[in-house]
Amino acid sequence: MLAYVDDIIFASSSAASLQRNVKEFLDIVEGTDANCFTWYLGIKMSRTGNSWTLSQGAYIDSILEEFGMKNAIPSATLIMSNVYGKVDISRKKENKEGTQDLEK
Repeated sequence: MLAYVDDIIFASSSAASLQRNVKEFLDIVEGTDANCFTWYLGIKMSRTGNSWTLSQGAYIDSILEEFGMKNAIPSATLIMSNVYGKVDISRKKENKEGTQDLEK
């Protein structure tokens, strides 16, 4: 049998248990322990204390690039009213750029 695994993450609340599990795994299969990682399957991961932040900014940028929208300017949109309440599109105001935004 042949198995190919590009990335794998081990996690544990115990550092000793984590190290033991990684060692046991690497005794069975060929691989390396990167110890700390910043990217996994295209998701940027960063840790601050006990908190992790996950970001798909690079993925979003690649989609914008693919569809020629890299320099697009975001603007307000109408969103499902059953989630965000009824939106009255008749109340508009002009912003500094001369475009219209919905009043809050």
